[in-house]
Amino acid sequence: MFSVENKLASECVVGLELPERLEITNSIKHRDTTTFLSWLSKARNMGKTGSVTWVKIKNRRGGYRLVPTKWQNYKKPGPNQKYTSDGKKRRRIPRKPKSILGVKS
Repeated sequence: MFSVENKLASECVVGLELPERLEITNSIKHRDTTTFLSWLSKARNMGKTGSVTWVKIKNRRGGYRLVPTKWQNYKKPGPNQKYTSDGKKRRRIPRKPKSILGVKS
């Protein structure tokens, strides 16, 4: 693990522009450093072409459609299933494992 003490954040990571006033001090613990570095790696990949992994989901007509990996185990409710009986908003519905066909090849 490299040390990020007393350096500007823009000096720590090459190729990512950060404000000059964002300084990393000696008070950062190891956990905070790894959190910061994982945030930077996600920030680098965000929005790049091909950064989304697509999964095939079986539809009712025997074909398949593609959804992002984040939504492979859950489906979004339709207008008639949007609210629970309590009146709370339902955001995800569990998907049956047999409908997941695998990663797009």
